[in-house]
Amino acid sequence: MRSFSVFAGIFAFAACVCAQRNGYTNITTVDEFVARLNTNSIIESKIRTILNSSQARSNGIGADTTANARLACEVTRLVFGSKLYSQQSKTYPDLADNNWSMTCWLSPKCIFQPESAMEVSKAMLITSFLGSQFAVRSGGHNPNVGFSNVGSEGVLFDLSKLNDVSLTSDGNHVSIGPGNRWGRVYQILASSGKMVIGGRANDIGVGGLLLGGGLSYWSSIHGMAFNKIVNYEVVLGDSSIVNANQTHNRDLWWALRGGGANYGIVTRFDVETVENSSIWFEGLLIDPNEQEALLKVAIDFVAAAENDPNASATYNMGPTGGAVYLAYNNPTERPEIFKRFYEVSHQTIINSTIGTWVDYHNAVSDLNPFGALRIAISVYDREWDFATLLDHYKRYTNASAQVQDQLNATMYFVPQMFSKHAVQTTLEKGGSPLNISEKTHCFLEIMITWTDARFDQDAAQRLQSFGQEIDIEAQGRGTNLNFYYMNDAGSFQNVLKSYGSLEKMRSVSQAYDPFQVFQRLQHNGFLLSDA
Repeated sequence: MRSFSVFAGIFAFAACVCAQRNGYTNITTVDEFVARLNTNSIIESKIRTILNSSQARSNGIGADTTANARLACEVTRLVFGSKLYSQQSKTYPDLADNNWSMTCWLSPKCIFQPESAMEVSKAMLITSFLGSQFAVRSGGHNPNVGFSNVGSEGVLFDLSKLNDVSLTSDGNHVSIGPGNRWGRVYQILASSGKMVIGGRANDIGVGGLLLGGGLSYWSSIHGMAFNKIVNYEVVLGDSSIVNANQTHNRDLWWALRGGGANYGIVTRFDVETVENSSIWFEGLLIDPNEQEALLKVAIDFVAAAENDPNASATYNMGPTGGAVYLAYNNPTERPEIFKRFYEVSHQTIINSTIGTWVDYHNAVSDLNPFGALRIAISVYDREWDFATLLDHYKRYTNASAQVQDQLNATMYFVPQMFSKHAVQTTLEKGGSPLNISEKTHCFLEIMITWTDARFDQDAAQRLQSFGQEIDIEAQGRGTNLNFYYMNDAGSFQNVLKSYGSLEKMRSVSQAYDPFQVFQRLQHNGFLLSDA
């Protein structure tokens, strides 16, 4: 249980009343700011009292980010009441620590839980006018420190209350709030026989996955998950609410398709549905001594799967063995394309099953519950070349043994297929900032988990050093495809530069966020300002 000193006295800091001294908004007076908040006269009076104090007029917005955040929290509390959680709130510790990785359990100055796009808009107005840093959290699955949380220097926008799931009357589209977890979305839609292309683990948040691209079990059929998004409702840095689609704000629509949190806070995704079809699936646990053989089988499978996008194989290789989840988008038990997997020594961890897409998600998620761990990730893009992946795997086994012995940490090796068909489908659906080459890609995720905070820096450094080592090797072999998939990337990787579309992305950012609120006040992330 954490403890914090209670706010006391009158704030020693208050807001600047001129945009020239702020630089994050075109609002020039307190009166204009208060009018835009559209509250009642009592709250307006209290806000004016704070902002028109003698200290406000003399101090203005300063370099003390904690003081800026403190004032933003106080004004947000006046406007939204119990939807604002201070560090003294009973539920604050649970909210602050609601991220997947314990390395992301920070202590925001306050946490705001909006329940509508309009409330996000007003909170953004407050944040920009008062020059406070902020972070945005959908599900909190990204383990990079500060990407979906912030310390005392900022306000955390927790979007978990933006959790609407509304199916259209014809069942062809669904509106999804960013605060949902995918498992909840799947269960709600399944009652109507529908499904969407989304995260493979039920506990992953909707917002981050869709903004970063979105690998699914069926990427070979549908490409990135964002391909199914027909409209984004977005709160921009100036607090305006816009819709972005193929006919309105098309350039913003393009940029949001994998461009991350650079353009605004998405408060609703309108998504095409698919049928919750009948499929076949099974899970195998490969003997740890057979994982090199598994790699060879995986290479052969990839070549065959390019001609059969209904076939899906998902891997998670670790020091105690490799899990392989096989699925086929038809109710055909053990299709021939998976035959060679059964030749590798294994145990069955999910029985051969004819079920639905939702059944498959549930079965895999039940075997992989999220726990309280410290986590660091990275990703590398390779051709599906056996010599390259075998080299990387052998280097991985050495590195894994070292971190296990010295840090009591576990290292994982996770090759992920993104097929030529997946690339082509993404391009055909309107394109995106992700200029992925038309090849069969292996998005190789390398992850470390540990429990002792003393090893945070060491674990992160070892992960980065391992990545540099295998990058050099792959570059020499000519098998490095030099793309970083955002949702699996480490904070040290230059994701946006790897897209090859920085100039256009920055142009869109300047057009929709002229004061660069999401580059200058957003606490962290894969930001254009850092690319």
